[in-house]
Amino acid sequence: MKSILNNRKVLILIFITAFVVRVWRVDNPPRSVFDERAYITHALYYAHGKSYFDAHPQLASMIFAKTLSAISPLPQLRVVQREEDISDLPYVRMRSINVILGSLLPVILYISTLLLFANPSAALAVSIFAVFDNALVTYSRFILPEMMLLTAGWGAVTVFLARKFTGQWILCGILLGAAVSVKESGWGFLGIVILGIWLLKKSAKTAFIVLATAIGIYLLVWIFFFKRFAGAGDDIFTWVEAAKPYLSYPISGKLTDILAYLPRHHQLTYSINLWYTGFTDISLPHEWVFGNQKLEWAESITLQGNPAGWKFMAVSLLLFPVLVLNSVRKKMNVEKMWILIMCWLIGAFLIMTIPYYFIGRDFFLYHYLPALPFGYSLTGGLIAWRLKKYRSRNFILVLVIAVVAGFASIFRKTYGL
Repeated sequence: MKSILNNRKVLILIFITAFVVRVWRVDNPPRSVFDERAYITHALYYAHGKSYFDAHPQLASMIFAKTLSAISPLPQLRVVQREEDISDLPYVRMRSINVILGSLLPVILYISTLLLFANPSAALAVSIFAVFDNALVTYSRFILPEMMLLTAGWGAVTVFLARKFTGQWILCGILLGAAVSVKESGWGFLGIVILGIWLLKKSAKTAFIVLATAIGIYLLVWIFFFKRFAGAGDDIFTWVEAAKPYLSYPISGKLTDILAYLPRHHQLTYSINLWYTGFTDISLPHEWVFGNQKLEWAESITLQGNPAGWKFMAVSLLLFPVLVLNSVRKKMNVEKMWILIMCWLIGAFLIMTIPYYFIGRDFFLYHYLPALPFGYSLTGGLIAWRLKKYRSRNFILVLVIAVVAGFASIFRKTYGL
C-alpha cells in the first residue's frame, strides 16, 4: 500500500481530472433534478429536527442535512417537488459533497486494481473508465446517495485487498457499515467482501470481525438518528396510506425500541419497493450490460453510460469464460490466482445484479451503478493479462482515446447543454 501511495503524482492527476469533469456546471440547473427532491426534503426535515420517513437508511440524508444546519437562519421547511427552484438553499454545497466523493472513486479504483493485478497500466485504464463514465459523472453532480454508497463500498473493498496493517478489518467493517447505512444495496458490498475473505484469506475470524463491525456501525447510525429525530410526524410519507400502520417511530429513542422498530422499517421498505411499478424507462440487468440504455432526466440531462467503456466491459464479461476454457483446453500456463481473482470479480458483479430479477418491482438504469466498477475491474484484469503480449503504452493510448471519445459523444446530455 505504501508503494502505491508513493506514486502521488498519478493519484493526484486522476483526482484533479475527475474533479474538473464533475464540478463543471455543478450549479446548473438551480432546480431539483430527478430524485434530488426526496433527499432535499429529508435534509430539510432533519435540519429542523423533525422525522421524515426515508425508504432507504438515513445516513446520506443526515449528511446532506448537516450542510443545511451549518447556515443561519435555516431554510424554510417544505416538501420539495421535482424541478422546483432550490436557489434559496445551499444546493451547490450539497452537490459538492458528491463531486468530491465522485472524484475520489477513480483514485480508489486505481489503487484496488493495482492491488489485484500489480499492473499500473491496467490500474490506469480502470481509473480512466471511471473518470470519463458519463453515468458516474452525472450521479457525482447531484444531491443523491449513490456516490456515498460507491465510495464507502469500494473503500472497504480496497482496504480488504491491502496488505495487512493495524486496524485493517475494523476499518473495512466501518466503511461497509457506512455503505449499508446509505442504501440497502450496501449489503451487497458486505457479501462481496465476506466472499473475498473466504476465497482469498480463508479466515472465519476475519470475516466475523468485518461482519460484526459493519452491523455495529449500521445500528449506531440508527441509534443516532432516533436519538436526534425520535418521534413521528404527520408529514412522513403521507402519500402512502398503507404505510401508516408501520410508521410508529420509537418515541423514547431507547435501544430496545429501535431494535423493535427496525423489522417494521424493513418490512415497510420492501412493501414500498413493490409499489414501484407502471413506470416508463424501466430495464433489467441484461439490458444494462448489453444494451445502450438511458434515462431521461429534467433540463435535457440524460443518465447514460460511456458508450465505449460499457462496450469494453460487456465484451470482457463474455470473453473471460472463453479465455479460461480455451486455456484449459490448450493447457496454457495461466496463473491460478488470476483466475481466482477474476472469478471473485464476476461473482461480485452477479451479486450486484442478479437479485434484481427476483425482487418484483420496476428497476432503472441507476440500479446498475453499484455493479459497474466491478465490471470495469474485470476489464482491468483482462487488460493486465493481454499486456503481457502487447506494448502497454500503445494499448492504453488507444483505450484512452476511445473512452474520451465515448464521453465526448454524449457529454451534452450529461451536462444538460
